[in-house]
Amino acid sequence: MLQHAIATLSLPVYTKREKEFHIIADLIIPAIAIIFIGFAIFSTVYPVPAFPLNLPAYMVGVWILIGLILIIILKKIFIPEKLKRLQRLNKKNY
Repeated sequence: MLQHAIATLSLPVYTKREKEFHIIADLIIPAIAIIFIGFAIFSTVYPVPAFPLNLPAYMVGVWILIGLILIIILKKIFIPEKLKRLQRLNKKNY
């Protein structure tokens, strides 16, 4: 459900950047979809289910934290090196 929510949130940004933005198809309908997705996510964690059924929500939370930490590490360590390498290649080609 989180993947669908992220994809739905990115639709208006993408279509606006590509200059194909339509208010109903790219903003209103995704907003309605986000409301439904939010309700579905909320209803899976509240009220808190019994012991074995509450673990997946916590596991997803941990996965999200691990992913965010990895993104931060990769951006700080690896991406600047690749950008510098691309800049050098770009200067050589021109």
